[in-house]
Amino acid sequence: MTKRLLILGVLGLGLNACATRIAEPLAGSVDVYTKHHKMRLSGAVIRAETDTLTKLKSYDDKILFDLAVDVSAQEDQARGRAIYVRLLGEFPESSLRIPALFNLGLLYEADSLFKEALEQYLEIIDEPDPYDGANRQTWLDAYFRWAVCAAHMENWEDVAKAFQMLLAQPGLSDLEQLEAGVGLGIAYQNQKLYEDAEIMFQEVLSWYREMKRYGAFNDRGFVAEAAFRLGQISAERFDLIVLAFPQEILKKSLELKCAFLLQAQDRYLKALRYGDIKTAALVGLGIGEMYEKLHEMVVELKAPQELNAEQRAVYEEVVEERIRVLVKKALYVYERSLLVGRRDPAAEPWVKELEEAVARLRSAYRTPPDVEGKKDLEAGS
Repeated sequence: MTKRLLILGVLGLGLNACATRIAEPLAGSVDVYTKHHKMRLSGAVIRAETDTLTKLKSYDDKILFDLAVDVSAQEDQARGRAIYVRLLGEFPESSLRIPALFNLGLLYEADSLFKEALEQYLEIIDEPDPYDGANRQTWLDAYFRWAVCAAHMENWEDVAKAFQMLLAQPGLSDLEQLEAGVGLGIAYQNQKLYEDAEIMFQEVLSWYREMKRYGAFNDRGFVAEAAFRLGQISAERFDLIVLAFPQEILKKSLELKCAFLLQAQDRYLKALRYGDIKTAALVGLGIGEMYEKLHEMVVELKAPQELNAEQRAVYEEVVEERIRVLVKKALYVYERSLLVGRRDPAAEPWVKELEEAVARLRSAYRTPPDVEGKKDLEAGS
């Protein structure tokens, strides 16, 4: 991921609702700030006594900006925010206003104050497009950060608007274009606009192929995400199909559910071309989970009441056979993914989930797996 789009990644979106409190200057700084024993001289502020917040008797906008950067680098984020607020309040016409707003937004984000961060970025993007220079890049970056904050707040329509605006901008770098494309696809996906999301993710893969064709572009992070999310969309559609009698409806539902399962499996496996070991672990989880869910749904199906004893016995035998095949497929996928995932310590959280899934299935299904799971999976039966 780039420095901007921190919420997006193959590893998933753990987004929480935003906090709403407003950060205040540090205790002790307000009295000095509101007293009138200060004067301005050539754009600088001179105080009669040392300011509690800045520890200075005089400063201008550049001194405040540099101080805020230094304080933030020392991870005193509350004080860093207060200094940026001071700069913006006392020097509203400063040439450093835009970068100060952007850095203030980043500091709010660091403390998960997404609403407050979003407000800083909105002040930047509400300005006319600067067209060139350093402020142009900050203006673009503010759009990316606005989208990130809106995603944390689950305002997916705003996320889509931000990335649509970015994709309409000239001069985006290859990485920015991929980032905005994936971001827009995710916004669509979270609104259940699956067709729009699929088109966008496919577009990202197409852009990447063109970039590779005409230059030495190697970053695969966003491409792996786009490919993986295509599999996720098929898996989400798989989840929406309910298996239930009567038999005619059950047959059609099962066929559709299996079609989405196989499509998801194919898309997940294609994502391995772009991803790393962590992607492989997640692919295993995604595929195995679908087989496990299908197994659970088949187990929960009760024989139709109209069947006689002999027909019921045949029905239960067929169901048992399907359960056996589904469990073996799930176990095979999980265990193959475990072999890959254990090679990379960074994949540890997903390896743990895979281990729990294997233990869960082995507990429910005592017969040890064999090569049939592999054969069945390859045959797509």
